[in-house]
Amino acid sequence: MKYLTLSAFLVIANAFAAPEWTTSLDKNTKLCNAKKEICAVGEGESISFAKINARAEIAKFFSTKIESEFETSLQVVGNDIRESANERVKESTEEVVDGIEIRKTDEDKVNYYALAVLNKSKARKVIRKKVSEIDEKMKALKDEKDQKSIFELESLYVERGLLTSRIVLLSGIEKPSPISFEDILKRKKKLVSGVRVLIQLKEEGSSDVGSIIRQEVSSLGYETVTNSNQATHILSGQFYPEKKFLNVDGFEKYGFILKMNAMDKNKVSKGSLSQEFVAVGRDYGQAYEKAKIEVINYLKQNMKKLSFK
Repeated sequence: MKYLTLSAFLVIANAFAAPEWTTSLDKNTKLCNAKKEICAVGEGESISFAKINARAEIAKFFSTKIESEFETSLQVVGNDIRESANERVKESTEEVVDGIEIRKTDEDKVNYYALAVLNKSKARKVIRKKVSEIDEKMKALKDEKDQKSIFELESLYVERGLLTSRIVLLSGIEKPSPISFEDILKRKKKLVSGVRVLIQLKEEGSSDVGSIIRQEVSSLGYETVTNSNQATHILSGQFYPEKKFLNVDGFEKYGFILKMNAMDKNKVSKGSLSQEFVAVGRDYGQAYEKAKIEVINYLKQNMKKLSFK
């Protein structure tokens, strides 16, 4: 498959066999008005796949552009917030994609083709509505100083930035955030200042999960230590497997249990997490690797719920 990128829209088509209109949209404003629309041609072995590919290219257009435009800010905030924000922005992207129109379909002796069109004005309205909702949430949290509110503000700020980047792509106009990133960062630094966390996790076999937890705690801004005399807080827990019944030859099923409890130095509990991750593999090792991915995703979403203050 050959990929063609035009200045106003994207086209995916086999240039040697595709219908003529798929490679000349810049000359046919009836099919695609580049000033008002984003267009993409998708190719597939069936008409359904062609439509799916066309819609996917419009979504990819946003993702690729935003990745380059917002990369610096995302690196400053950290991968944990980045992943969380991307999950939340996915819902908004789906709403925008719902507004995509399949304007034309075609076929040749080999493939099917579909033209997907997104009206820029309609897309802007959907995204602006989401940004306004985020602004209201940020204003409500503006004067809060607790851990949960500060981490939520940080996530909302990055989510807002990703959505605003979409608006900029569509109109070139950006609405400023009601709270600056500098203000949020200042609050976060004050929150984590002086907190030193000792992680004590009992694991069977590999110590991968302990390393993952340590990384997630650090990504939130907390300092991790290995000496109990240096610690202001302790994060204790265990991660262990339980083999489950599976009546399928050649595969094994396990439930991996994660339990964590955050405490201050006086052993006063500050919060806990408990979750089971069920995974199936050809052996224990394969099931463990699958569960580990789920553990990472879970911790990115939930680690901030533990309090170290």
